[in-house]
Amino acid sequence: MREFNCIICGTPKIVANNEPKARFCTSKCYHYSTHESFKGKKNPFYGKRHSEATKKIIKDKRKFQVTTEETRKKMRLSRIGHPCAHGKGGYREDLHHYVRSSWEANVARIFLLNGIGYEYEKHRFILEDCSYCPDFYLPEFDTYIEVKGYLRDGAKAVLYKFIKANPEIKLLVIDREVYKKLSLMFKNKILNWEI
Repeated sequence: MREFNCIICGTPKIVANNEPKARFCTSKCYHYSTHESFKGKKNPFYGKRHSEATKKIIKDKRKFQVTTEETRKKMRLSRIGHPCAHGKGGYREDLHHYVRSSWEANVARIFLLNGIGYEYEKHRFILEDCSYCPDFYLPEFDTYIEVKGYLRDGAKAVLYKFIKANPEIKLLVIDREVYKKLSLMFKNKILNWEI
């Protein structure tokens, strides 16, 4: 058991040790914390950051995180019939897995047409202050493929960090120009090509 004071009203409360995130004495105080009057500088957590020790603990827990086949199967099954909230992501029957965009789906179809084996979002790399998961891994060529129609500044920064941290890993980026060329070559050869 441990004791804490509610961050809204200051009332002391005792909770079990297995409730480490308890911060409010009642649901009324919790709902008050989500109200507009509690936003910004009025929030007791405003301006607070993780300590360097906490950041290291979080980073160590996520280091070398690899999604297992069982986890990927559960994620794939949970996405069937549930389209992505934005873009054209969703489960593709012909690919038998979820993809985040029509471009990624078409690139996967190009791999299948040419008999190139691939793994979709299999590996996640932990970088300095973020993580990165390339779209495809081609085991036969030991190469990662990233499909990017538009490279925003944040995505550019993550790619540069990845390349700098892993110079021995081959990464190919399929941008708008490369995708247009691929589209001209394959759109009439693939039955389920998405526009």
